[in-house]
Amino acid sequence: MFVLNLSHSYLWPVKVKLPADGGRLEESDFDVEFKRIPQSRVLELLDKVGERENTVLDVTREIVLGWKRVHDSDKKEIPFSSDALEKLLEVTGVAAAIANAFFDSARGIKAKN
Repeated sequence: MFVLNLSHSYLWPVKVKLPADGGRLEESDFDVEFKRIPQSRVLELLDKVGERENTVLDVTREIVLGWKRVHDSDKKEIPFSSDALEKLLEVTGVAAAIANAFFDSARGIKAKN
């Protein structure tokens, strides 16, 4: 059974690989609450990616409604806010990881464990 009246958002895992000492990458993950948007808007956003430098940041700001399992260096969970999102997006590679996870979810690509 398909229910046409979907929720306005959904949680999806995001994996981020960040540079670490010794020339290696450390992978971490968290869950992002994505805004459920119409397919026509998804296609518009896909077209925009790559047009200008800040597009991935703009897309991420539009689609992220919240998160779970984002922590500070003291392992204290950071509540979602627009200011906290901006700090997260300052970490190189995070915006791209979030956008890629969103587009994968929109394409129906299963999240990798």
